[in-house]
Amino acid sequence: MINIKGKTFAFDAIKWSLLAGSITLISACNDSDSKNKKPPAPHVEKTEIGIWNAPAYGWLFDIQSNGYKFYQTTTQYCHEFKLDESVLSFDSLINSIELSDDKDSLMSTLGGIKTPGFEMTRELSLPKNCIDNLLKQQGEDGYVFNPEQDFEIFWQNFKDYYAFFHLENVNWNEIYQKFVTQVTATTSQEELFKIFAQMIAPLKDFHVEIENEAIDAEFGVSRKLEMHDIALAEYLDINDLEEIDTQAQLFDFFDYYEQQVSIEMEIIGSYLVQDADVKLNETETLIWSKTDDNFGYLYIESMELAEIIEQGDTQADKLALLELQLTEIFTDLKETQGLMIDVRFNGGGDDFVSQKIISYLIENKIHAYSKQARLGDARTELQKVEILPQGTFSYIKPITLLTSADTSSAAEIFSIAMRAIDNSVLIGQSTGGGLSDTLPKSLPHGLEYSISNEIYISHDGLEFEGMGVPVSIEKPFFTKEQRTQEKDLIIEAAIEWLQSQS
Repeated sequence: MINIKGKTFAFDAIKWSLLAGSITLISACNDSDSKNKKPPAPHVEKTEIGIWNAPAYGWLFDIQSNGYKFYQTTTQYCHEFKLDESVLSFDSLINSIELSDDKDSLMSTLGGIKTPGFEMTRELSLPKNCIDNLLKQQGEDGYVFNPEQDFEIFWQNFKDYYAFFHLENVNWNEIYQKFVTQVTATTSQEELFKIFAQMIAPLKDFHVEIENEAIDAEFGVSRKLEMHDIALAEYLDINDLEEIDTQAQLFDFFDYYEQQVSIEMEIIGSYLVQDADVKLNETETLIWSKTDDNFGYLYIESMELAEIIEQGDTQADKLALLELQLTEIFTDLKETQGLMIDVRFNGGGDDFVSQKIISYLIENKIHAYSKQARLGDARTELQKVEILPQGTFSYIKPITLLTSADTSSAAEIFSIAMRAIDNSVLIGQSTGGGLSDTLPKSLPHGLEYSISNEIYISHDGLEFEGMGVPVSIEKPFFTKEQRTQEKDLIIEAAIEWLQSQS
């Protein structure tokens, strides 16, 4: 059977067949004259030089005056985490560090990757296993593939850092006993990959993924039915198949899925004012318009800054352009009587993008959520995340947030923050249930994988990992019946609620 992975397949190519016909599309331009700014050169204080430990993440940083080494550790093993310069440059690392007054701990966002940052404490030296038993990796002289060792590292990382075994009542020690005997010195990478896939499948956590580029294999699973799951079931039924097992069937299914998403988007377009302007940004990830009742509609496809804003050399450049784009959007929509924000197709991205959008929807500072990481049998200190209004125009009329099981990750952080805004209501389906940031890891033979190790807590003290952020008004989404009848019950419920607030 061919594994079908991913939340969307070719969505960009079909998205705006949705409003074909009488609606005019206008591309809203970002400032193309933004200057090519470079981040300030790092100034490395002597106090920043040294060994820094993040025990809740299994990370160690050895920071020197002209570079750094990044190690990943378990209770037994240590090997270097070699990141590409484009992922985390030395400049970005140093510029994102904030030292404590006593210089014995620091907070870092890893160049903006982690928000609001995480704590590292100073160590006098690297642990013994990072000095005497540092593991060799693929591409290094003397490296030999060791499947038994890599199995142990993989299992230990989950044992040490994964935060949600309880959600599916998974006993990780039993998983070890079940699979350890299947791994021998002669186990191939393909065989080891299949074993890892079987180990993580019971977690049903879409943030837990494995990928081995060398053998062109990736695997992930989720606990909720998403759009492509619904479409796949329909496709199999229509074609009297039990599963997809040929390349031709796979591509045929992709075509079917794209057609169904296109139908759904056309239905959404039918609720907007005909013969009116529908605006979109250059990447077509932000789209906005109005309904006949003068309610605004804002579609947000991604929370990934680089997907929303292509221009700009640095994150700061892109954020400045995002602010210009959001200012334009909410200026265009300020005369509407209420607003629908649609994140039903949003697979996530960056928490700070979610926070930036929220800042346009509030007049006063809000406690959006809190977060912490698993730390052994305890948790790290709770970090309270507060969002301030962006300072120019705030949209404070009634807001409906439209969500689905495909609303994932940073889009769920957006959803949890929206719960803290008094004039808003969530409508549709509870979100995907994967709020935790992913903790990236790799194995010496090159396999990359991710672990959920962080807990997000709402402003009123609730945790939604696994179950998803709940809605106040529940309606089904992407059903065959609604597509056949050309109805969107979530939008209809949103309009009804907004009318009740007028």
